[in-house]
Amino acid sequence: LYAIDSLNGVSRVLYEQVYQCYNCSNHGNCNNSLATSTSISSFFIVSCICDLGWTGDSCEIDIDGCAGSPCDPLSNCTDNPAAEHQSTGRAFKCENCPQGYQITETFKCLDIDECSNSSVNGCDQICTNTEGSYSCSCHQGYRSAGTLCLDIDECTEGTSHCQQGCVNAVGYYNCSCVDGYSLQPDGLSCVVQSPQQSCNSLNCSQGCSVNSTGSPYCFCNQGYSLLPDGENCT
Repeated sequence: LYAIDSLNGVSRVLYEQVYQCYNCSNHGNCNNSLATSTSISSFFIVSCICDLGWTGDSCEIDIDGCAGSPCDPLSNCTDNPAAEHQSTGRAFKCENCPQGYQITETFKCLDIDECSNSSVNGCDQICTNTEGSYSCSCHQGYRSAGTLCLDIDECTEGTSHCQQGCVNAVGYYNCSCVDGYSLQPDGLSCVVQSPQQSCNSLNCSQGCSVNSTGSPYCFCNQGYSLLPDGENCT
């Protein structure tokens, strides 16, 4: 810079450094300490220091908080507008983990252990946690019906393997024997306690016992019925 007066007198030249800064779109400030030089030694370009939530040469771009996929792949990422970014300090929010998961402070979808809370799983007997879900099962002697466990009547269904009699109970069953027979250690089979001489008069195909009056009669094992002839089983 220099000046010329009315008599054409010329002042000495004054050299000033010039810093050019964008207006930062009202979302930041110029910082001369970050100036970069140009081909003109006294001319510098100054960068903007953007407010939180903004980027770009003029701080004109709202930062996309979901860039880089910060959320768990199982959840949805939502970008926070710059104003919300400034008020909360978070550029994004992670939401909507699948059913059976909950979001953590580190933005991960953590499996919920439904089995740790009986009011959540509703299982009648056994609950097994799985990734994102759970399953219900029953103890031996019960049949699963969704979350419920129903007693299996092994006697009626013929799965008890009792040789003679069968008595069902809730969750289990007991085998029994006809009078004159005793249950063996296997809990299933029966053997005659002592030969009944009166049974010699009958030709029972499976078993013979004596009633309270001393009269012999034929009987059939579990799963069979006595034929009209009173001796054979089908």
